[in-house]
Amino acid sequence: THTHTSHHQFFLFFRMIFSPHLGVQRLVGEHILAGFRRLMQKYELIGDVRGVGLFVGMELVRDRQTLEPAREEATNIIMAMKDRSYLLSTDGPLRNVIKVKPPLCFSKEDADGMLAALDKVFASPAAAVLSAGHSSSAPHAKL
Repeated sequence: THTHTSHHQFFLFFRMIFSPHLGVQRLVGEHILAGFRRLMQKYELIGDVRGVGLFVGMELVRDRQTLEPAREEATNIIMAMKDRSYLLSTDGPLRNVIKVKPPLCFSKEDADGMLAALDKVFASPAAAVLSAGHSSSAPHAKL
């Protein structure tokens, strides 16, 4: 019973401290998803966007009809975003899903900066070549 009581007390403490922030972060996550949807309309490489709260992602595909995974492109994009000080990761069995898992303090303004950086990366000539289905000969090509 001691362990159960400790966990329950920790949960109550966590809820008391973070509850005011969780609603805000849900809104920030929705803001990121809306930005991802705008990028999806602009770039064929983005095949789907999904997520809950601040745990959001976009699936990259070389062709929206065949859903051929864009694994190398996803890796190149996260490396380009790292160069811009945004830490994203790839996920999924085919490693073609770009995940965003920001800290709780991530704001709408931070999200706007990240979305603008993603837009520039997707618009870069290297991303255009990759999205046309031509794989980069060098891993982590500079975008």
